[in-house]
Amino acid sequence: MAAALPSSPMWIAPSRHPDIRYWTVEHWQALTFTVETDWQTAIEIFEDRINYRYLDAIEELQVSDDEFYRKHRQRRFGFSMMALDCLLIETLAQFQEGLKDSDEAKTLLGLDNSEFYIRFLTQTSFCLKRVFDRPSATAFYKTIRCGILHQAETKEDSKIRFFDDENFSPMPFEPSKDGKSLKIFWSNFHLLVKEEFDAYRGHLRANDVPTLRERFITKMDTICRLPNGILAYGSLLTKPGNGIKSITISQEPNVVTPFPVEYARRSHTRAGAPTLVPVPEGCGAHVTGAIFVLKPDTEIKKAKDLLFRREKHKEADKSISYDDSAQRAKKDALVIETLRHFHGFGEIYFTLLQANLAEILDPSNSPERKAVLLARAAIDSVTSQTFKAGLDGIQYLQDNLKAGIETPLSKLYEAAIIEMAGNAPNLSKARLSIAREKGII
Repeated sequence: MAAALPSSPMWIAPSRHPDIRYWTVEHWQALTFTVETDWQTAIEIFEDRINYRYLDAIEELQVSDDEFYRKHRQRRFGFSMMALDCLLIETLAQFQEGLKDSDEAKTLLGLDNSEFYIRFLTQTSFCLKRVFDRPSATAFYKTIRCGILHQAETKEDSKIRFFDDENFSPMPFEPSKDGKSLKIFWSNFHLLVKEEFDAYRGHLRANDVPTLRERFITKMDTICRLPNGILAYGSLLTKPGNGIKSITISQEPNVVTPFPVEYARRSHTRAGAPTLVPVPEGCGAHVTGAIFVLKPDTEIKKAKDLLFRREKHKEADKSISYDDSAQRAKKDALVIETLRHFHGFGEIYFTLLQANLAEILDPSNSPERKAVLLARAAIDSVTSQTFKAGLDGIQYLQDNLKAGIETPLSKLYEAAIIEMAGNAPNLSKARLSIAREKGII
C-alpha cells in the first residue's frame, strides 16, 4: 500500500534527501535567509519541485515514447510532453517576476497574459530569447501554449514533431511562411527549456542578478500560502483604524520587534509629541507588539496605501496612495519597509520614520534629562485639536504603556509628566490637569 501523503503541514515536493521524505511548508518557514546555506536549501526545494512536477515526468514519458517508437515506429507522447514544457515556461516566468500567477502581471507590470508570456520568451528569459522574436513568440503563445492549455490541441497549422536521426533538425521550431504558426521540434525545444531552467537556478545560486532572489522568495511564499502582515508596536497597535481592520483577519500577539525603538521623534501630525521610531542598537529596546494578519486576497499596494493613510491620519482620503520612490526621495519622509520570513510570514510591512530628537540619541545625556525633554514636548503637544483627537503625546504614552510597550525611558518619561502636572496621581489625571491649565477644557 502506498504511503499517504502528509495532510499537515502542506508539502511542497518530494525531497532528494533520504532523511527528508517531503519538503513541507515548515521547512520553508524555517529558513531565515540570514546565511547562505539557507539560500542553497531554498534552491534545493525549488529544484526538487520542478524536477518532480515537470522534468522527471517528461523524462519518464520520453523513455516510454522511445521504447514504443523502437517497436512500432510511432511517437505518441509529444503532445503531453509539450504541455508540460508550456507549464514549466509559465512557472519560470512567474518565478522571475515574483508573481503569484500570470494574471498579477496586469496589476504589477501592466501586461496582460499574452504580453507577459511573449515578453518572457523574447526579452526577460535567459535562453529562450535567443531563438524567439516577437512573431514566433506570438505564434507560440496563441497556437501552442493557449491551444494546448485551453483547447487541448494545437491551433492554426502549428504542429509538434519529434525529429529522428534520418530527418534531424538542429532548430527548436520552424515558423510557417505567413509566420502565424510553428512546427515545433519537441526534442530540441525541450532541451532549450531545460537550459532555461538550468540558467535560472544557476543565477539563483550565484546571486548575480539583482532582485532575482527577492522575487523567488515572493513566489515561493505564495506557493506555500504564507500570509502577509503589518507589524504594529506603537499607536498602530492600540488604534489601527478602520482601514487596517478591513484587510486583516486576526492578530498575532507578543511579537518582539526585530529592531529597538525609543521616543526619539517629534511628530508633525501630533503637534511635536514624541513618538516611537526605530533607533540604533544600544539605544532604546526591542518591544512587544503584534502582527496584523492580512486577508489572503489583500493586494500589497492596497495594504501599503491604507497603512500610509493611517500613519498620515488621513484614512478617509482615498486620493492618497503610497509611492515608494517618491517617499524615499524626500529628506524626512514616511517609508514603508518590508521584513521577509519574520515569524513565519511571507512579508511584514512596517512604517519607518527617522529619529529627529538628537538629544534622545545622545549617550552623553542622562536618562533623567532625556525624560524631562520628552515630558516637556508631550505637554507642549496638548492643544485643543490634539486633545480632542487623542493625538497628544501624553495620550500616546499612556496608550503604549497600557499595551505593555515599554522602553528604557518610558517610566522616567511618565514620572516626569506626572511631576510637571503637579504630581497628579496618574497620566490620565495629568493630561486633564494640563488641558484645564491651558483652557482647553
